[in-house]
Amino acid sequence: HADPLLGLLAATLATGVFGLLTGMTILHTRGITLMMLTLAVGALLGEAANQAHGLTGGDDGLQGVRVAPLLGLFKFDLWGHVAYLYCLAVLAAWFLLAWWLMRSPFGRSLDGIRQNERRMLAIGTPVWWRLVVLYAIGAAMAGTAGALSAQTTKSVGLSALGLLASGTVLMVLILGGTRRLYGAFVGAAVYVLVQDFAARVDPFRWMFVIGALLMVVVLFLEHGLMGLIDSAWRRIARTGPERRAR
Repeated sequence: HADPLLGLLAATLATGVFGLLTGMTILHTRGITLMMLTLAVGALLGEAANQAHGLTGGDDGLQGVRVAPLLGLFKFDLWGHVAYLYCLAVLAAWFLLAWWLMRSPFGRSLDGIRQNERRMLAIGTPVWWRLVVLYAIGAAMAGTAGALSAQTTKSVGLSALGLLASGTVLMVLILGGTRRLYGAFVGAAVYVLVQDFAARVDPFRWMFVIGALLMVVVLFLEHGLMGLIDSAWRRIARTGPERRAR
């Protein structure tokens, strides 16, 4: 269906259900095993999409995706800013939902699971089900991002299911800082700006600059760039009262 909101809803629900089913399968594991199973699911999806040529276009992907005017009023054109504002509104909605979840009893229990899973089990928290639900929410969020990408570029290829897309998201989170809602915003902005600058300087070795930046953050900034911002803000906050006291 060409309606962007219906397409967005369908993608979000479909990936959420798929995340729920796969999460129930692989979340019995932890650590490296869980990570490898997650990558395996992505690889299986990519090969399935490659084989389903009549549905996905195979290697050629889907080109010329038709998108109807938003709400029947606004022509869906990235250069006319409608698509940009549409994506910004969807991002804000997901951000507010994530912010609310973090501060809800559900989010507090997830933080407890992160700190001490055995203790949460001991007090009767359904740890496995909470993780499955969280996994499904993450899958739904990824599905929303995929739908936005398809609608704004009017095309979708097998690269959407590749390891590079997963690696880029992981890199953004590490750069910005994990366990921080704002970290993804900071990491994404820095990644895009550094990538663009490095590609202009050397189109063939820009990945080296990104890799070096990632190594610096991992080695010296435990909480990512957000940790550096927080440290600077705390230092400024301490300096203010000291100056007034003098």
